[in-house]
Amino acid sequence: KVTRKSFFGKVSSEIRNFAIKFENSEELTTIDEIKLHLMEMSRKQGLIASTAKIYMIPVGSYSGLPPNLRLNSIPHSTLTRSFVYKGINSALFAAISDPKFSRRMQIRCTIPELNSQMDIYRVGTMLELVREIATDLVDRGNRVK
Repeated sequence: KVTRKSFFGKVSSEIRNFAIKFENSEELTTIDEIKLHLMEMSRKQGLIASTAKIYMIPVGSYSGLPPNLRLNSIPHSTLTRSFVYKGINSALFAAISDPKFSRRMQIRCTIPELNSQMDIYRVGTMLELVREIATDLVDRGNRVK
């Protein structure tokens, strides 16, 4: 869907279908598929910093941070915690699926609720994070102890 805004504020939109064929790949038809393929290509070339820049292009499923993401409120809202959990899960699954990384790894998350050196540390948030990671691992067919 392409949306245009004129100089005077009139918004018009139209739906366009597209398909892009990269060398040695199937036809990519969504923006998310194209972004993932470009990120994979840059990772294979050793341009790790470029993958973050490609991911942050404001098209597809990523559209920046949620508009009501408030990290200053303690305890964090459900939206904020789920945003953090989703980011940790996606990073973890990307690392697990990459054969270059060991299956033994450590996750470091320093939001205020998960930082044990601060006075607002919440064990419940840590337990929620562990539960989210474990259930997502099981959903993807991995073993969890």
